[in-house]
Amino acid sequence: MASRKEKDIAYLKKALKNHKGKWLTEEAVREYQKRAKAIFGAERECVRERRTLCVQLMQDYGITELEAINILNGYRANDYIAKYERIRTQTPLDIKTERDPEEKE
Repeated sequence: MASRKEKDIAYLKKALKNHKGKWLTEEAVREYQKRAKAIFGAERECVRERRTLCVQLMQDYGITELEAINILNGYRANDYIAKYERIRTQTPLDIKTERDPEEKE
C-alpha cells in the first residue's frame, strides 16, 4: 500500500501533467480582484461580467470554477496560490502521521 507521501507525489505529477495555462501568482490574483471590484451596473449585467471574468481566470490559470469564484470574492487566494506552487515545484506536503520516537515532549 502506498504511503501518504507517495500518494501526494503521484497527485502532484498528475496535476502538473494536466495543468493548462499560466501559474497563479499574487499579482494575478490582485489584478483579477481589482477587475471584479470595478464591475458595476445593472444586476444582470454585473453577473454576466463577473461570470466572464471567472471563466477567463479559469482558462488563463487552469484553476477550478470554485477556486476562481473564491478568488474573485477575496477568499482563500493564498491557499490556491500555495496549491499551484506546490504542483509547479512538485513539493509534497510535509504531513507527520506518526510521532517521531526521537522527538521529545
